[in-house]
Formats: sequence, C-alpha cells, structure tokens
Amino acid sequence: MSADIVRYLTHPQVQIDPAVPVPQWSLSPIGRTRTGGLANASWL
Repeated sequence: MSADIVRYLTHPQVQIDPAVPVPQWSLSPIGRTRTGGLANASWL
C-alpha cells in the first residue's frame, strides 16, 4: 500500500505599504509567526 502525501503551504502575510515597492515589503507580525512555526515544524 502506498501513501500519498500532500502538503499545502500558504504565502506568509506581508506588511502592505503603498509607499514601498512590492518586492521590498517585509513580513507582518502574523507572517513572522507563521514562518517561524513552519521553520520549527517537526516534519520539515
């Protein structure tokens, strides 16, 4: 029997600032929390 594994990752939230070009946006506090949680995931 084989098991299929599907992992779904979402893009972390960014701090939207209309005065800053999009490529220079940084992570929002929620985005930092989500990214930290992913980095510390046991399956990673």
